[in-house]
Amino acid sequence: MAWAIAACALLDSGSAARADEPAASPGTANVAPPRLVRGGEVPYPEGAHGDVEIVLELVVDKDGRVQDAHSVAGDEPFASAATSASRDFVFEPAKRGGAPVVAKIRMKVAFVEAHEPSASPAGPAPPTSAPRAAKPTPIEEVEVRGVKREAGKTTLGQAEIRELPGAFGDAFRAIEMLPGVVPMASGLPFFFVRGAPPGNTGYFLDGVRVPLLYHLALGPAVIHPGLVEHVDFYAGAPPARFGRFAGGFVSGEVREPAKRFHGEGNIRLFDTGLLAEAPFAGGKGTFLGAGRVSYTALLFSAIVPEVRLDYWDYQGRVAYDLTPLDRVSIFAFGSHDFLGEVNEDTGRVKTVFATQFHRLDTRYDRKISGGRMRLAVTLGVDESSLGDEVVSRDRMLATRFELEKKLSDDVLFRAGADGTFDRYDLLDETTGSRGTSDSVQTIYPPRSDFALGARADVVWRVHPRVEVVPGARFDLFGSAISDDVVVLGPQAARTTVIPAVDPRLAVRTKVSPSVTHVSTLGLQHQTPSFVVPIPGLQVGRLSEGLQSAVHASQGVEVALPWKLSLAPTVFVANSFGLTDAVSTCGTDFDVDDPRCVRRVSGQTYGLELSLRRAFGERFTGFFSYTLARSTRLTRPLGFRQRGGVSSLGQLGSTLRIAGEFDRTHVMNLAASYLLGAGWRVGARFYFYTGRPYSEEIRGVPIPPYNGYRYPDFHRFDFRVEKRWTFGQTGYVAFVAEWLNATLRKEAFSLECASFGDSPDLTTSLPGSRCKPQEVGPITIPSLGVEGGF
Repeated sequence: MAWAIAACALLDSGSAARADEPAASPGTANVAPPRLVRGGEVPYPEGAHGDVEIVLELVVDKDGRVQDAHSVAGDEPFASAATSASRDFVFEPAKRGGAPVVAKIRMKVAFVEAHEPSASPAGPAPPTSAPRAAKPTPIEEVEVRGVKREAGKTTLGQAEIRELPGAFGDAFRAIEMLPGVVPMASGLPFFFVRGAPPGNTGYFLDGVRVPLLYHLALGPAVIHPGLVEHVDFYAGAPPARFGRFAGGFVSGEVREPAKRFHGEGNIRLFDTGLLAEAPFAGGKGTFLGAGRVSYTALLFSAIVPEVRLDYWDYQGRVAYDLTPLDRVSIFAFGSHDFLGEVNEDTGRVKTVFATQFHRLDTRYDRKISGGRMRLAVTLGVDESSLGDEVVSRDRMLATRFELEKKLSDDVLFRAGADGTFDRYDLLDETTGSRGTSDSVQTIYPPRSDFALGARADVVWRVHPRVEVVPGARFDLFGSAISDDVVVLGPQAARTTVIPAVDPRLAVRTKVSPSVTHVSTLGLQHQTPSFVVPIPGLQVGRLSEGLQSAVHASQGVEVALPWKLSLAPTVFVANSFGLTDAVSTCGTDFDVDDPRCVRRVSGQTYGLELSLRRAFGERFTGFFSYTLARSTRLTRPLGFRQRGGVSSLGQLGSTLRIAGEFDRTHVMNLAASYLLGAGWRVGARFYFYTGRPYSEEIRGVPIPPYNGYRYPDFHRFDFRVEKRWTFGQTGYVAFVAEWLNATLRKEAFSLECASFGDSPDLTTSLPGSRCKPQEVGPITIPSLGVEGGF
């Protein structure tokens, strides 16, 4: 038996779940460290011998629960046993000025082996020696210290996500507040990241690729927020483990299995969510179930009877520890969305758009000396219905191997290999057969795609102040179009195989105790894609080449007084062979329009700025600002003047124009304040400048291309929470939240004057032919009750 005998040495002020930013380092006289109130007993590993001490690093949240745990000193299998047991520890949380805060501590766990007594010929048998039960010693030293983050990565912890107004507690919705992220429209969860369209951003959940992260329209994330530990965001040039997308990456990491029974849930105006986890087999195994179901269909039937909107999602996980070092687990999750139109005469519901995806991930994890390894196999199905006629479907099989190994105190080696196989089909539901119109099959032909890859990088501390991360990944992309597809696009081949090499480099240099310079550089490749991610619908013109992008950034991280951190970054992203539909078709297009897969080149450059104060404090705040220019080099479709007659055609010369979603200024300002007695209030101001547009004649853009701008937009979001706590971990909270509480409308479409069959461009003044039209307001009011134990 082993007991936790000392907890000392380190307390990170602020939100330690936000390991992405350095904290300031003022004095800590008013910081009360966490105090262990339940747990502390750790079973001695079977088959082990000796007396061993393990040092753990624990992240303790504001409710006293252990958010994260890992060993920093000690040998296996003792380190794994201590780490696993510590997740059930319950603390009185750290406090600053009487307010609970998230904290990081180090705790020493002493294992003392029980010894059998030697045989005695006479007299009563002496009792078996028992392990010593040392009490936790007081914390003697408290040191506020910053935590180093990975170059180019921004992490949003659960505390930040919960307290951010307008995010509704969803991990992935909070992404829109980060610098470099440009919205398509207020409230819609699709973003351009450093100029790359939404379809060029990779979405991952615990290493599993997913087609989207949000429910239809203004819906929440497809994953229960209680399952997500934190979200990592890379705007460009990510580590080598991320690839096959030319833009940014959003990676959600799920919580480790807990060894105690716990749960949480919420009831809101438009949906209900629930999560529960319980151990079995004496704590060796755990089962987790979670899900969300909406009742928007009932709401819409009462408010807008001709519209039917519905969504649900689910998550399930079973994990079992074969040994203290080996674990097997199965993780299943999926999502469904439906948007329909009700016929007032017949009552029949016609599908406007429906989508669903499902994943089943089986994995084997092993802890090795100084690292870990994982082997996983994933099955998946993605499907979308475009009306009642066409269904697009993707059946996926993927496998991956991951390895992390600490070669020395200064070198961490990371490597992996993976393969993905996708079968894409288009089904005509009216005939029940495969295949659709020629124009659709030209862009999205039924086919089999594959991608095989290997990657490696090294986190190398070449100097106490300098960390270098060189790396690379190699991918082989292939596509085989079905033999029964007759119509092929230009330059198309039935079978195509293309290799790609993506080098990556990141450098962190600590200039002074409070200033760190960060530099990233990387090349990224991706197969042709649609402008927004649609499950099961993927552009199939690999024979025309890969999309590619070169990302580079230079920035600094500055720790300021009052727990503020400042991070300015300059960046540039050059894209080649981009299938950006909005650059060649504008924003009003059909998915089967061949013009929408023409290739363009682009460049985005600018300045990103973030100023943050740790969430979890009594007063917390976040400010982000992006000053950027996004351009496209393209050949617009327009009217040509010949002999006084205008004709429609492709313009002969390439032009560099502003991107369709080039927003010069994007700004977020959020603040939250703990009033006391469980009350917390927060507000957020969101502003961005209007995107460019071209005037149109009969739907065709005319010069100056993207020479005009829609009006600027801003909105205010509010959040009020009242929380009651009971026991060690129980709580109930009432939450009122409102996105776009001031009901601001946004201009998103054009109304243009009508002209004859042969328009004369001189008959009207430039800038007067079209007028921006407002839509909305897009607003989401929410009242709800949430709780957990």
